[in-house]
Amino acid sequence: MELKEGLGQAQFNGWRDICVVFIIEVMKDGILKKVKDFLHRHLKEDTPLLLGFSGGPDSLALLYLFLECRQFFSFKLHVAHVDHGWRKESGEQAKELADRARSLGLPFHLKTLTEQPILGNLEADARLKRLEFFSEVYKEIGAAALVLAHQIDDQAETVLKRILEGSSLLSLGGLKEVFSLQGMRIWRPLLQVSKKELFQWLEKRGLQGIDDPTNRDLKFLRARMRAQIFPDLTAAFGKDATSNLAYLGETGHELKEYLYRRIAPLLVHVKRDHKRVSIDLTPFLPMEKIEFIALCKYLSEEIGCFFSRGILENGYRALEQKLYCRRFIQNGLELVLDRGSLYISFEDKRLEN
Repeated sequence: MELKEGLGQAQFNGWRDICVVFIIEVMKDGILKKVKDFLHRHLKEDTPLLLGFSGGPDSLALLYLFLECRQFFSFKLHVAHVDHGWRKESGEQAKELADRARSLGLPFHLKTLTEQPILGNLEADARLKRLEFFSEVYKEIGAAALVLAHQIDDQAETVLKRILEGSSLLSLGGLKEVFSLQGMRIWRPLLQVSKKELFQWLEKRGLQGIDDPTNRDLKFLRARMRAQIFPDLTAAFGKDATSNLAYLGETGHELKEYLYRRIAPLLVHVKRDHKRVSIDLTPFLPMEKIEFIALCKYLSEEIGCFFSRGILENGYRALEQKLYCRRFIQNGLELVLDRGSLYISFEDKRLEN
């Protein structure tokens, strides 16, 4: 190999050694490799990305992983944070996060919420407000994806929650790596990484996330799962169930996608208008119950609603027996089975005897 003019052998060897060490370190960093592989599959170069940043260990690790990935990919990274105002110190911590982002040369987007009475689930309301703000910023910057820091422990918690809520097999699928929501493309590159691994990754780099005590507040279900339910399961079962629950979530997604492929030939026969969808299922009978449930779930998801397990079970029995005009109503959504035909209406109607 010829050396460039002005570059001595010793200097060349020094740069070569640095490059070799760098490559070896990257190869040894399993978490960075997973994120790199994710970006290889999904990133279109030179597109803006929006990272949801709480400042906690998970999102801090995700931020620095993406910064390291800019050595291999070209993209502009924006950071968005929502200060829910639940704690008196949260405003000061939001300023610290803004300073960190700006010191890294990253655009920082902040939403500060004023305290308002919450009706219903506090965690669900907070999640909805975050998504609303992220959606605003997403559109403003023309982002290609919203990147979130959910990891395998979050996945396991989601699956266990759905099991205990009585969800069907089709609904057991946990968090997805890539999906669309409210016009946004959502990425979760860390779903194969544990919280413990992320803590170790941060510790190795001398980084520490913000400690949010609400994450340990037992009035929240997620906090109870982390502090009580999962440790009790591990103690009683004799091993950690996290990876097995996460695997069940993956299998749930695979089953759902398989069944949606199975019902795809039926979907071309669906008739739609502004008040309802309908399909004559007679040519496709007999139909397996799980396929009927998959069809109903697919059609109801189109309009952002769902039917209870009991309604779907009764609906299938009405289909099997080709009963006349059986109606089932739930939250303004109506399921009708009429001699082999299926109708889903969007308007609430009274049951007719």
